[in-house]
Amino acid sequence: MVFFNNYYIFVVNQNQKIMKALKIIGIIILIIIILFLIIGIFLPSKVVVEESITINQKPNVVFKQVNKLKNRDVWSPYKEIDTASIITFEGPDLSIGAKYIWTGGTMGDGSLTIVESVPYSKIKNSLDFLEKGGAEEIWTFEEAGDGVKVTWQTTIIDLPYPFGRWAGLFINGMMKPIQKKGLENLQNVCEAIIFYPEITEEYFEGQNTLAIKDSAFMPDLKQKFGELYGELMGYIMQYRLQMTGPPYAKYYNWEPGEIVVLEAGFPVAKEYKGKGRIMATELAPGNVVTATHYGPYSTFEKTYEAIDEYIIEFGNVIDGYPWEVYITCPAKEPDSTKWETKIYFPVE
Repeated sequence: MVFFNNYYIFVVNQNQKIMKALKIIGIIILIIIILFLIIGIFLPSKVVVEESITINQKPNVVFKQVNKLKNRDVWSPYKEIDTASIITFEGPDLSIGAKYIWTGGTMGDGSLTIVESVPYSKIKNSLDFLEKGGAEEIWTFEEAGDGVKVTWQTTIIDLPYPFGRWAGLFINGMMKPIQKKGLENLQNVCEAIIFYPEITEEYFEGQNTLAIKDSAFMPDLKQKFGELYGELMGYIMQYRLQMTGPPYAKYYNWEPGEIVVLEAGFPVAKEYKGKGRIMATELAPGNVVTATHYGPYSTFEKTYEAIDEYIIEFGNVIDGYPWEVYITCPAKEPDSTKWETKIYFPVE
């Protein structure tokens, strides 16, 4: 009986100790929860993550890699992290309103939309992670010697209380290496670009011309130009008229598979009279966006694409038909990589 009494007392004491320990643990847990909640109130509801890099390239080249969202997968670190995402696009190809959408990947669904674009200095994007919240992304581009300093800043906003705010303490450490990798990728892409046309806006003073308006299918353009320029040169030489520059061609349309309506001509010293289908006309004075292309005529596409992007970025409105001035004569320079062509787009 004594044994059982002692055992009973031992069990009771142990239970009391256990209950006391559990009570202490419960109090500690409660204190931790209270501290977790109280401290969470004072933690920031947003986190700013920022990284910079200097890229040895012109600002407009770097800017276009970020401002055109279809370029993003070439350098984005997130594409490497989540290879399962399906990428789609909405809106314009670049600048304000362009939208990049990802779905079906390990990082969930979301979208990025350009909401501000200031060539060639700033881009602001709005990120929507759907039920997970949103963020703001700002890119700045500053000239730095022979290159450009690129800063990528991401601000995660409205972190939910309390767990999101506590998680915000670790976001910087997680995101900075990703941003650094993305900027290094962007640097490699941009510095590998050997040539990008210089595009400028200027006032064109106007030019008297003698020209012929005609049409041809694209495969026949070379032959057509040879015919038109030959006819014009014959007329100019016959009447001893004064040319003031190299030949030009104006295009009234450019649709693959369709007949191209064009104007081939030479600038002349004054308003001479035309004859037959040779007309006295002019390249009208006004504002133009212009670029110089170096290389064969078959490589014009990239230069035209760059001009189109410039016009969109700066909000220009095209006011007329583009023309090309062939500075280099192919008969005198057989190396087509050295051919120089000036391209003009009239704008308001």
